[in-house]
Amino acid sequence: MDISLESINYAEGDVIFLQQHPQANNYQQITNHPLWLQLNAVKSGKVYEVGGDYWHGGSYIAANLILDDLFKYLAE
Repeated sequence: MDISLESINYAEGDVIFLQQHPQANNYQQITNHPLWLQLNAVKSGKVYEVGGDYWHGGSYIAANLILDDLFKYLAE
């Protein structure tokens, strides 16, 4: 998760796809912050953790895996 406390409000949206980096030490700090808890996607339960290995990939296989995630989370 590469976001600072000062920029949480820029994460506003209907849906948030969240990638937790293994070395991220601010995950709990961000996700428990009052600004984070006020985001529409957070309040409506539309925050989804996704795999970082293929979300940063540049291959057609990675693209297909991302599409699988999008379908899984958005086609409710």
